[in-house]
Amino acid sequence: MTLFFICATLLFYTYILFPIVLFLLSLFQSCAPLPEEMDEPMVSAIFSYVNEDLATVTERIECLLDNGYEKLEVLVVADGKSNLPLTQLRDKFKEQAVTILESLEHRGKTAAQNLAAKEAQGEILLFTDANTKFSKGAVKQLVCALSNDEVGCAVGQLTYLGRGAEASYWSIENWLKILESRFYSILGANGAIYALRRCHYIELPPFALSDFVEPILLLLFHGKKTVFVPRALAYEDVPRGYGTTFTRKGRIVLRALKSLPLIVPALNPMRNVRLAFLVWSHKILRWSSAFLVIGLLLGAWLLPTIPQTFFYFFAFFVMTSLFLFMFGLEPPVLGLGVHFTVTLAALCWAFWALLRGLDATSWQPSTKN
Repeated sequence: MTLFFICATLLFYTYILFPIVLFLLSLFQSCAPLPEEMDEPMVSAIFSYVNEDLATVTERIECLLDNGYEKLEVLVVADGKSNLPLTQLRDKFKEQAVTILESLEHRGKTAAQNLAAKEAQGEILLFTDANTKFSKGAVKQLVCALSNDEVGCAVGQLTYLGRGAEASYWSIENWLKILESRFYSILGANGAIYALRRCHYIELPPFALSDFVEPILLLLFHGKKTVFVPRALAYEDVPRGYGTTFTRKGRIVLRALKSLPLIVPALNPMRNVRLAFLVWSHKILRWSSAFLVIGLLLGAWLLPTIPQTFFYFFAFFVMTSLFLFMFGLEPPVLGLGVHFTVTLAALCWAFWALLRGLDATSWQPSTKN
């Protein structure tokens, strides 16, 4: 009985009570208004790619150059031996502020960012992905947020084009980012669109999940907050197929777990109580969800008051999830539940991979239908 109620309480807190508490706490905070006029420092926009086609990389560069921010350079890193004709890519943009870099070894996104940051000339570093598109003026919105001396990192809003469980999930995440930003500071950035001052950039080991670690280190060592900028929009096609979701989430969580030693002070409420509250509530407990669900089911099995139909229903849901997983189907309501189940499976895999010492530093582009 104790096991059942502990797990049930922690799950209820993680997914229901924490957002409510965060919402209530955010009501007592006010966001600093963005300045109407500001200086425009030079911005270095950085993204890397692996096996992307020429049209995708070209379109991404053109989208950044046409965003309406004049003092902008673009640095592109081919992570690993590229299948693109780099000479052709360089010739196409030779008259513009575009630098094409190449890493002969496939070392992952964080290592590519480190390489580009060393070559960047801008006062602001803007990180994005090869398959992302920005709304007009998104770069200026991020720079405007960084003009506040208390802010060390500005994060835009990722929106998925199309319907699906992942799009619904990100709508919830964006809402939580708004609340975190208003309450104190966003816990993690968004790899598709975030910017920070070059003087605050920290070169991280390749295994680290940079958009998770950097905002926390900014708070710990520079006292700078990370803010959410909803008007700086980034668009991506919604990922299709639960196999893609499983692989991507498993890889992200594995890298985040490996990054935990880098942010140990953030777990200590005596160091920073608000930061520790966010880390434990939004990340640690959520990553523990798979084990909490297992403990909940085990505790329920030992409770004589729980009817057997509960387990029949759970078994039916799991079998339905497997069926939808195999065929990549995402019904509107059930799809979100299956998405949650696949996420729990990805969490289990991430912990198993961590124990096995597996590496998730490098990546391949997500398949989208």
